[in-house]
Parts: sequence; structure tokens; C-alpha cells
Amino acid sequence: MKIFLFLTVAVTSLAQGPGSTPTPVVVKHWTAAELTTLSETLRGKMPSKKGNSMIANQPLGNHGSFTMEVIRRDQSGDPEVHERWTDFMIVEEGEASILYGSKLEGSRETTPGEGRGGKIIGGDTMKLSRGDVVVMPAGLPHQLLIEKDQHFEYFVTKISNAAK
Repeated sequence: MKIFLFLTVAVTSLAQGPGSTPTPVVVKHWTAAELTTLSETLRGKMPSKKGNSMIANQPLGNHGSFTMEVIRRDQSGDPEVHERWTDFMIVEEGEASILYGSKLEGSRETTPGEGRGGKIIGGDTMKLSRGDVVVMPAGLPHQLLIEKDQHFEYFVTKISNAAK
């Protein structure tokens, strides 16, 4: 988990961009025991159907230019695209694949700049497992694919690309 906190600070510092006024770094610490308790809490929250997937999440706060949460999925998610948010993910438990591609057809706008549903066209797939780190750039359609009777738990930091 120490790597999670370090990488989050590093990525969010980079997200400020060159020439921007540095903002003071506020350190937030979650112990391994607290994160284990969060994972157990997520297991207890299952199932909660959102779209076509079974998902439970625990927000870890809105920190201005980024938000953080822990997510557990027991089924594949819908294809999605975030126009102004880069997803920085760290796999905590389980295995999945992530399908990503240049175009999302047939999606619906769920909130401004957020599309869900439809189908990813011309996509590539990569396998994910415990300890893997993925950066999904803003504007790139993606979908988590989870095998039947499996689960997948991960941390995600959503970094604002407000200048896009």
C-alpha cells in the first residue's frame, strides 16, 4: 500500500502541469489494517447492481484535482469513457482483463463528459492481476472484463484533466 500512496502523490503532482502554482501536499494515510477492513466492508456490500455489473465501492475522498476510491466488482463493467478524467488503477485482489480502444459506439452520456454502454470498436485487451498498475488516459474508452464467479478489487485515483 505504501507504493499506492507514493504513486498517487507522484501522479497528482505531475497532473498539475508545468508552470502551475504548486499546491500544498496534504498527506492522508490509510494503514494496511484500515485497507483490509475496507476490503471486508466491500465484500459485505455486495451485490449492488449498477448497469450490467455487480459493484461495491468505498470513496476515499475528493481531493480537489483528484478523487480516490476502492472498488470491488463481481461481474464485468459496462464500456465507459471519461472525457476529463484519467484513471490511475492499482489491482489489489483478483484477476480481470481490461478492454480499451479508440472508439465507443452506442454509448449514452450519463453525466457531462461521461459515456457508458455501447461497444468498444478496435480494442485491445490486457490481463490484470494483483499488484498491476494501469493508467487509462482521459478520453480512452475502456471496460473491465471479469470471468464468471470471479471478483476483482482495485484502487482508482481519478485525476482531473480539466484543461482538455
